[in-house]
Parts: sequence; structure tokens; C-alpha cells
Amino acid sequence: MEGPMDERRVNLLEMEGLTKTFPGVTALDHVDFAIPEHSVHVLVGENGAGKSTLVNIVSGAYTPDHCDAYRFGGHDVHLHNPRQALELGITAVQQHFSLVPDMPVADNIFLNCEPRKRSGLIDYQKMYRDASQIIEQLDVPINARWPVRQLSASDRQVVEICKAISRRPRLLLMDEPTSGLNSAEIERLFVVVRRLVKSGLTILYISLRLEEVFEIGEGVTVLRNGRKVAEMELKDTSHKELTHLITGFEIDDWFPKSEVAIGEPLLTVENLSNSNTSVPLHDITFSVRCGEILGVYGILGSGKDDLAHTLFGMIPATAGTISIDRNPVVMRDPARANAEGLGYLTEDRSRNGYVPLMSVAKNQTLVALKNFCRFDVIDYQKENRVSDEYIQRMRISTPSRSTVIKSLSGGNQQKVLFSRWLIADARVLLLNEPTRGIDVGAKVEMFRLMCQEAEQGKAICFFSSELDEIVGMADRVLVMCHGRIEGEFHRGRMTKQDLLVCATAAKRDRQPAAHESNSTQGAQK
Repeated sequence: MEGPMDERRVNLLEMEGLTKTFPGVTALDHVDFAIPEHSVHVLVGENGAGKSTLVNIVSGAYTPDHCDAYRFGGHDVHLHNPRQALELGITAVQQHFSLVPDMPVADNIFLNCEPRKRSGLIDYQKMYRDASQIIEQLDVPINARWPVRQLSASDRQVVEICKAISRRPRLLLMDEPTSGLNSAEIERLFVVVRRLVKSGLTILYISLRLEEVFEIGEGVTVLRNGRKVAEMELKDTSHKELTHLITGFEIDDWFPKSEVAIGEPLLTVENLSNSNTSVPLHDITFSVRCGEILGVYGILGSGKDDLAHTLFGMIPATAGTISIDRNPVVMRDPARANAEGLGYLTEDRSRNGYVPLMSVAKNQTLVALKNFCRFDVIDYQKENRVSDEYIQRMRISTPSRSTVIKSLSGGNQQKVLFSRWLIADARVLLLNEPTRGIDVGAKVEMFRLMCQEAEQGKAICFFSSELDEIVGMADRVLVMCHGRIEGEFHRGRMTKQDLLVCATAAKRDRQPAAHESNSTQGAQK
């Protein structure tokens, strides 16, 4: 499906017949791709559709197997490495921060390309002056001398952008730049992006969040299974049509929440506090019942993640009680939490979720290996049989159980990790941002799995910063702010606005006291 892109606009980048294969996989299959100048062009597709491969070719990290034409700025080019792309004016802002936390902002912006004096020493005065000028262009309240460590996630993303534009690019590649940002931080980032385009920059924006695609993008290219299926102006399409183009099928029910009989409390938390977490937790009390999906909502710095880590024993609580089936237990470490029937789906699967070079089967059975051992010898036939059963049951798309997990798409990696806790027979599932970094089709699959487990009588704690998902899936929602529960809402009697107002109003109410405390400390110093 080819939409009428604006013909009056000159294309900055044009690629024709782009093909790239890896062993057993055709990542890109004769793709034609173009980006108009001075615009935000969006690239969308499911995990494994070929987005990352295309971006890596544009940035010079990959060399295509075949390409009929590659033009940049109207000239034929041949890229063999990232340095050539940088010399052309192509830079990238990666999904994961590459900043050095203990270094000042300016030092990070000019890392490895610091201005030098004739003597060869770094010209710090010029470096800080130039960094300040770049920051001023974006009109953001960041001091070039501040250490990166004290910046918020959105400000760190802005520093990454400053680092990229210090190379004076013509094309900026932004790979899921809003991952981990809350709604307010996303809006601040979009203000920066709009300023960049207004100044003459061209941006290729890669995202899995369709709501922000329509907010920030002008044109869109859709990839599916390595092929381009559509290219059009976003004003000429709809959310529903774009979803259909991405997945290849209609999604009638984004949140397949079923009505389940809620049973007795399975997990009970009373007066829980933790002074060792990054956001200290204070006097938290709640319960989760059999068959219930309890949502825990909070923006960055709310303590939502810290609560999940405490419940699973990653950072043991310093006060309060955690009970399973009304029996108090001490969650001193994840092994004890697992033994008590808790399972934890991490918010960062690539860092502390799966073992990258292990197979799908080995990642599935990792925490329940004792169930496959007899006299300390692993029963590989049983392990393989169970792995195959869950691959089929959870619709995991993988060539085989022996496939290395890092080669799977994000959505399939997430389903492998979900199956790990079902194999371990976890009764309480702590799901921390389970849809982060997965495509729209995989999100619906994840919601379906949550409902299935609730129907089986599992208690589910659904930690999320996505308002649509929390409202759509939770039976009950706890709103957190500054390590405290500030509100409780019930299904059918809550809106996204209710939750956001509760989270942000509580934050504003507590800020004056914090400001006063900081002022007092400053006076004492």
C-alpha cells in the first residue's frame, strides 16, 4: 500500500532494492525507502520486522547484501562503516543511554571529540561554552557543568540529542527515544524534536508506541516480515488502519479483560518500608487476591519499581510484613521469593531477565531446574517436553527450543520469560512493565496471557507507567508517589485522568517540603 507522499518535498535519503540476510533469516527483502528533508519520518513494524536492520544500514553499521541505489542529499553514496555515515551527516540517538554518569554534561557531549588547544590539551573553556550554546538552542534548563548522574531520564535523553547534534548532522536517527519516560517527559522531548526540525534537521523516528507516532510524525513507513507494506502521510491514515498494516490482522479488543471470580487474599503486605531502595518506601499496605489483576501505577521516581524489587527480595524490606496465604514470610532474596511461589518479570529483560547466549529451553527452565533433576542428573527429555509444551501454549515464535534467546524478537523473549514462571509454578506474578519494548501485537498477546493466568486463580501485580494499559487491564489500581500509596481506584470507576491527577498532585504536594528541606540543608552548609 503506497500512500501519496508529498511530492513537493525533496528526499534527503533514498534507498532502492535494499536486501539484507542473516543465517536462516531475510531481514530486509528488496525494500525501497525514502526520508523527506526537514521532517519527522516514522519507521514502524513488529519486533523482527526489519526496523533495526534498516537503521543499522542507514547508520553504516551493516552493509546490505544488495542495494540498487543509495542516495543521500542527491548524491550516490556507498557506506561501509559508521564513520563514513558520520562524515555524511548521519548520527544516531540510541535506545539505551551511552552517557558516563559521573562526568559533566559538556564532557559527555564532546566525548572523544573534545576541542583542543594548539598544545594538544583539551580546551575546557571552549568545550563548556560550545556545550552551553547547543543546550540553549534546545531551550532546556540544563547546566553544562552538572554531572549527568543528577539528571532525570528525559534530561539525559536531551543530552544524548545534544551529543548527536554537536556533530552537526543532517539526519538524526532516534531509536525508541521515549522508552522509560513518563508522559510529561515525553512531551518535553517532543518539544525538543519539533525545535530540531524547525531548525532544518531531518529525523528518522523509530517507535512501538502508536499514540506518539501520530503526535510527532509526518510520514510513516511500515515494515512487516522484512518487506515494506506501506508508506504514507500520517494525516491520511488512522490508528486502526496502521495497526492492521503493522500486524497483518485486525485487533478488535486491545484489552481482552475477562470477568473472573475474585478469591481470598494470596499476597498481603502490611506497613512495608524500605530505606535501602533508590526511592525509599514508606508504610505500604495492600493485598492481592486469587484471580485478581492489581495494577500499580506511578511515574518516574514514584517507587513503583522499588516496590516490585522489595516484594521479590531483590532489596529486602527494612520494616513491615509480607504474607503468603496469610503466613508471614521474610523475602531475604529472590530464591526465597521463588520458593514461596512468587515470580518476577523484570522491567529490563536484556539486562537482568534472560541469559543471552542460552537457548529458549534453558531460559525457560532456569529457575525450576530442580524439577527436572533426578539424583542430581538433569532429565533432558522431560525438560525438552515441557519447553515444547509452553512454546506451543504461549505461541512463542522460535525456530526451535534450541534457538539462542537473544535472536528472538522482544515480544517472544518476553513470552519466554513469562513461561519461566509458569513452569516454576509461581502463584503470584509480579509483572513489571511487561509490555515495554514489544510491538502492538505482542502486547495484546501479553494481556491475553495475564487473563489466562488470572482465570487459573493466580494473583497478578501489574506494575506499569502506561495509563491505557492499567485502566484497560486492572481490577483495582494503586497509585504510587514518592514511595507511598497515594490512592486506590476500582475498575469501572476510574479514568486515566483520575490516576494521573492522583500521581502528579501528590508529587506537587510533597515538593514544597522537600524544597524546604533542601534549603535548610543549604543554609546549614
